[in-house]
Amino acid sequence: MVLTCLKCPWIQCFQGIIRFWLDFYTNKNKLSYIFRLVYSESIPDYIQKMRLEKAQKQLEHPGISIYEIAHSIGFKNQGSFSDWFRKETGFSPSEYRNKTNGGD
Repeated sequence: MVLTCLKCPWIQCFQGIIRFWLDFYTNKNKLSYIFRLVYSESIPDYIQKMRLEKAQKQLEHPGISIYEIAHSIGFKNQGSFSDWFRKETGFSPSEYRNKTNGGD
């Protein structure tokens, strides 16, 4: 299980919980197994899903720039975020924003 070190406070918190669990209760294989039993997905997949949901919610607010959204979920630049978002949803962040805000 590899978790990238992102600068998002909520991902850092999640990583802190995982590190605490590993330090005091179990090994990473058992943690991964228990997590998959509870959530029916891997830890990295769960984190990606949470990032996507946060981005989608923020895109519903036109006052938040796409750059700010990208940064808030751990991307260093808007281009990488846009590529990832399109791969996950089939829409660019701008297209998604227009679609959810009653645009075309």
